[in-house]
This record gives sequence, structure tokens and C-alpha cells, in this order.
Amino acid sequence: MDRNQAGLSLVELVVACALLALLATLALPGAARLLAEAEAERTLHRVNAALAYARYLAVTEDRAVVLCPLRPDGECGGRWSDGFAVFPDPEREARLSPGSIPLRVFEGSGVRVVLRAFRTTRYFRFLRNGQTDWQNGRFVVCPDRPAVPARSLVVNVQGRARIERPATHHPACDQEAGVP
Repeated sequence: MDRNQAGLSLVELVVACALLALLATLALPGAARLLAEAEAERTLHRVNAALAYARYLAVTEDRAVVLCPLRPDGECGGRWSDGFAVFPDPEREARLSPGSIPLRVFEGSGVRVVLRAFRTTRYFRFLRNGQTDWQNGRFVVCPDRPAVPARSLVVNVQGRARIERPATHHPACDQEAGVP
């Protein structure tokens, strides 16, 4: 063994760990806000991806497709925050047919999502041409930290979505946490 090898002694390692812990403690409030913002962004993009996927399936498979939060009985309803599913809707009932499974399920993230929409807040139906069934609306992602602003995903009747990041609090976030 060579005596000229460089390395850290146990004391040096403990001091370095203590300094690192101190710096992490000082940065923690900022880090928590950063994590809340990242989770809100991730949730917003998850909803956007679900909308795009449902619209894509409606056009490519030439059939009506629904995006909604499914209850255990297969009906659309429940909370968007708990997750949502995409499935075909041949009968235009916004209901998963008995014995069938969704085409894709998007898990919830723990961040509250509120839908404000024309006609219904339970689902979005995409027709074979990629348009919604005369629906437009706004998904609002409401982070649980007051310092983190809400984010919105605005969906028009043609089925296209655009992201908004308002600088202030969104009134939809004041809604009860339950089902709209």
C-alpha cells in the first residue's frame, strides 16, 4: 500500500457531511416550493398528454373517444385529481362498457385538478374528426402551496389545448376539493 495516496479521513468526511446537511436545511423552503412547482407542471402536462392521446385515437381509429375520471362502476365522475382514463364511446353514454377495459389510464398525482367546462365537467368526448362534442373548457391545476400559482390548460371546441400560467391565484382553486 502506498503511503502517498490521497483520501479523506473519517473526521474530514463527518465535517463535510455536516456542512452539506446545514446547506440543505437552509435551502429547504426554496426546494419545497420548487418541488411543488415541478409537480404542478408535471400534472398539467399529464392532462395535456391525455387530451392529445384521446384526440389522436378518435381521429386515427375513426370513433368517438372519452377522457374522464372513472368511478369504480365504470361511470364518468369522481375527481380529476385521482386520475383519468381514455376509452371508446360508441354509444355516446360517457360510460365504460361492462367487461371492457380503458385504452389508457393516467394515474393521479396528488395535485388538485379542477375542470371548468361548457356542458359538462365530468368528461371530454372527442368525435371522429378530432373535435370535441361542442365542449370547451379549462383544466386548472391547483398546487397545495399558496406561493405557487395555478396553471391552466384551455381546450377549445376543435379539441386543441393551450397552456396558461396566470401570475395570480385562479378562482377555480377556491372550489371544494370534492367532486364538482
